[in-house]
Amino acid sequence: MEGETEAEHRKLGSILREKGIGHAYLCGPLIASACETFPQESSLPPAIALAEELKKNPITNSLILVKASRGMAMEKIVDFI
Repeated sequence: MEGETEAEHRKLGSILREKGIGHAYLCGPLIASACETFPQESSLPPAIALAEELKKNPITNSLILVKASRGMAMEKIVDFI
């Protein structure tokens, strides 16, 4: 199962690259696999680290997709986007 999960995260990186996404913030312990195929990312372990990053560097004039499993608690970043 672990190998399949890593493969799915790698696929995510490939999709981001193929779609021409300029930059992505990716969070979580398994996301390193996506970094192998999408180097334009900023890998931040927990959602709270992303919230801190967004406080310092707000995103403007951008489309934002927040996608995660419930355990990632990404609702913590909503106030910062």
